[in-house]
Amino acid sequence: MGHVTIDLVTTSRDGSVNLILVEQGPWQEAYFLEHLRRVQNRIYDVVDAALDGLLTNQFPQIHGNNVSIRVDFYETPQQQSEQLVETIAQHVAADVKVAEAIRTKGHVSRITFLHSWHTL
Repeated sequence: MGHVTIDLVTTSRDGSVNLILVEQGPWQEAYFLEHLRRVQNRIYDVVDAALDGLLTNQFPQIHGNNVSIRVDFYETPQQQSEQLVETIAQHVAADVKVAEAIRTKGHVSRITFLHSWHTL
């Protein structure tokens, strides 16, 4: 796992924790796939860090709670950006290794995904 950057951490009233990633464009068309790959790696790094408990030292409120990874996109290709997060959400939800890590390690009780897209 590489360097994990989370732009904002908030706690909801129900105790769940929101890990917010901000991605700002515009993206140059020539580097479009590189940008998508970078965002994908960033999201999976956050998933791994949450599952392995690496975030609980800095953010103890994460331990044992539901975690929502939200990606806020600004001036990126909207359809592709949103589809990326939705595809990752489906893969994580279906991944038996993720379910096993949640059950056995207990650092988080659930991981969900949200995304939003905005213009500047």
